[in-house]
Amino acid sequence: MNQHQAMPNTGNTGYVYILTNPSFKEDWVKIGKSSRPVDVRSKELDNTAVPLPFEVFSNKSFCYLSIRPELFTFAKRSIN
Repeated sequence: MNQHQAMPNTGNTGYVYILTNPSFKEDWVKIGKSSRPVDVRSKELDNTAVPLPFEVFSNKSFCYLSIRPELFTFAKRSIN
C-alpha cells in the first residue's frame, strides 16, 4: 500500500499526517491523526480560516493502540 492509498478502517486503524501550508511560516507544520484518509482530512482543514489549501507533506497508517510512540517517531523521521 502506498502512503496515499486508502486503508480499510477496521475500527482501530487510522493515519498520522504532516501537512504544510504556503500561508504558514516556513518552519511550521500541522501534525495530526485521523481515522479518514489524509487527503479527505486535509480538504476538511482547508475550510478552517486558512487562506491557501493544505499540502500533504507525509503520512503513515497506524493502529490506534500504538499511536503515541508511533506519532513521535513518524514526525521526527519525516521532518528531519
